[in-house]
Amino acid sequence: MKQKFISIKRILFFSFLILGNYFYSQIRISNSIAISSAPNSSAFIDASSNPSYNSTTNIGKGLLFPRTDLTTFTAFLQAPFGIANNYPFLYDGFILFNTATSGVAGVGSTEGTLCRGFWYYDNPSNILNGGTWKPVRPDLCTVTPPSFQFDCAGTIPMGGHFVQGTPVLGSDKFNIFQYTAGNGASYPGQTIPSTGVTGLTATLMAGTLANGTAGNFNLIITGIASAAGTASFTFTLEGQTCTFTRIVDGSGGGGGGNQVVMCGSSKAWMTHNLGADINQPANVPTQATAGNYYQWGRISPVATAYSTTGALPGWDSSTAPNGSWSASKTVNDPCPSGFRVPTSSEWAILNTSNTPSNIGTFSTGSPNDPTNFGAAKQFTCTNNGNILVFPAAGYRGTNAGQGALAGRGVTGDYWAVDESGSTMSYMFYFTSSVSGNGNQPQVRSVGAPIRCIQE
Repeated sequence: MKQKFISIKRILFFSFLILGNYFYSQIRISNSIAISSAPNSSAFIDASSNPSYNSTTNIGKGLLFPRTDLTTFTAFLQAPFGIANNYPFLYDGFILFNTATSGVAGVGSTEGTLCRGFWYYDNPSNILNGGTWKPVRPDLCTVTPPSFQFDCAGTIPMGGHFVQGTPVLGSDKFNIFQYTAGNGASYPGQTIPSTGVTGLTATLMAGTLANGTAGNFNLIITGIASAAGTASFTFTLEGQTCTFTRIVDGSGGGGGGNQVVMCGSSKAWMTHNLGADINQPANVPTQATAGNYYQWGRISPVATAYSTTGALPGWDSSTAPNGSWSASKTVNDPCPSGFRVPTSSEWAILNTSNTPSNIGTFSTGSPNDPTNFGAAKQFTCTNNGNILVFPAAGYRGTNAGQGALAGRGVTGDYWAVDESGSTMSYMFYFTSSVSGNGNQPQVRSVGAPIRCIQE
């Protein structure tokens, strides 16, 4: 009995010894003191095949990676460990074989859509779920990278207008640019000189786009504008080009502050009605700022704020033909160079993207108050503090009215270029309690104020 026990012990010993040699022949670890050369190897695990131990070429050919459905992998359950030099980030470089064929990972971001194959976790952040799963072989997957997109039209100009010949400090003159679905890419700094009006420079500091979410960045503007007018800046980021403009006012003679950019658009509006005295404060409605009255599609005014309030001699009740005004400035457009009559959609953007309020006291109970020049509608852009004030100047009637004044102090009626049939066109219309979207139809022979917008 004793002999049998000893034999069994010997058999087990040799069996474990053989198994130990078998496994040792497959995995060599760099911190093993049993292999003197292993600590000097760049590979901390060596799983290469050794036929001298295996006696076959069919064993020890590769590593079997963990198989995981990443859509169900919802949390990393371990804090950083190991030597700081070798483990600087949280699971950065973690690799596995993913079995999911669609969807996204349950933890962290996912580059495109999951597909079957090897994926690794790229995490340069300081939080466990701040990384992005990326395919080792993106050509085997249908990977759709985030769609980085500029919102050029929604740029927010800060600091108001520039002034010809006056240095721009940069601390109060910049543009905020918004984008959607940032791709996490780093971008270099850029220096963009102005065109049109020269002498200004827009500077983009180097930075990193948000990863998978919306974000914004600033372009700081410095320099001295060489003239009054429009300065343009064009820059390219992530393969997309964006052009924005800034208004430069004249250094004197009433040129300063006569144009303003409001929320919802990068185009400047004139601060005064066409025909108003631009040397008078635009935000204080008076007879001098009420401006002229124009029939739709015609270049010359039919009345001023100082015209008699009754019927006007020689009134023309005919209508201008379609195409007399349009979104592309025509020869009949009365606005100055670089400006035109607004479209209905531009009126709608102004009305919906800015905050309206009333100035003065609107007249009630009468279709017309010829002496009320103080009532107006003010729009405020909350992003930059810019404001536009529109006097409730009324309009000059047609047909039976023959140019007689109506609605002063009661309504604001401002032409748009859009046509409604062959005899009517649209207006921006407001009262003390109503502010329209530029879609109020009106007979074209009516005389109404114009507020010009940048082409």
